[in-house]
Amino acid sequence: MDNKIIKSIQNQNDKAFEYIDKEYGQLIHYILYNLRLSHQDVEECYNDILLKLWTHLQSYDVRQASLKNYIALITRRTGLNYVRKNKRLYEEILYERMDIFESQTQGKEIDWDYIVEQLNFYERDLFYRYFYYFQTIESISLEKGKTYKSVESSIYRLRKKLKILLEKEVKKYE
Repeated sequence: MDNKIIKSIQNQNDKAFEYIDKEYGQLIHYILYNLRLSHQDVEECYNDILLKLWTHLQSYDVRQASLKNYIALITRRTGLNYVRKNKRLYEEILYERMDIFESQTQGKEIDWDYIVEQLNFYERDLFYRYFYYFQTIESISLEKGKTYKSVESSIYRLRKKLKILLEKEVKKYE
């Protein structure tokens, strides 16, 4: 299906939108709703994502990431731009989650693949759910069948571990 989507966009075939919606529509909506966007913002953002895919998919490199990850990245970035429009919501979601990354990296290029590889399976799953897809602690605990406190404690330990890994990574550049 990925090849079909890519070729449809390269040939500027309108069917590409149907293929994207069918294959990745749920993923896109899932990421956007986890950013706590309103229904109207989700629909507006969804259309912007389709437009970005239409105009930027020419530069997509299959060797760098799967189409699913590429679409998730564009969705996440576009959704975060919408969240930034609502400063209170932006601060509530991102400051809580991303301050560890901003303070440690100080604009340096970080090899996140290397850092994520050093996490065990549970930590990696938690990292993606919480920091990448912006799932709430409540939804993670429900999906994992764990208590809220258990997930909250795991995220706390994960943040501490990430901070240590980031410090080591940043020292490489000094």
